[in-house]
Amino acid sequence: MKKRSIAIAVIAVLLIASLLIGCNGNSGGASSGGITLEQFNSIESGMSYDEVAGILGSSGELAHEAGVTRVYHWTNSSSSALVTVIFVDGSVDTTAQVGLG
Repeated sequence: MKKRSIAIAVIAVLLIASLLIGCNGNSGGASSGGITLEQFNSIESGMSYDEVAGILGSSGELAHEAGVTRVYHWTNSSSSALVTVIFVDGSVDTTAQVGLG
């Protein structure tokens, strides 16, 4: 049940962020300037935050923290994309993206 609540929260955040990106061209999060769909697709379950940040080329913005769960966002200023990664116990659990392809 808790995992479902987190998933619903992430979907809501992505929908809101996509609306903001559409209005502003940037959501105000950590900017990498050039995240690609290929980079996003390289993220695998079980990876650490440092591995993901290395793949995406920048630090993410901590959007939410609850117990062992952390939700990070990366924004892509060149295409107004948003990447969200949920870490549970320090490892990738769930990924989502808007606007990468």
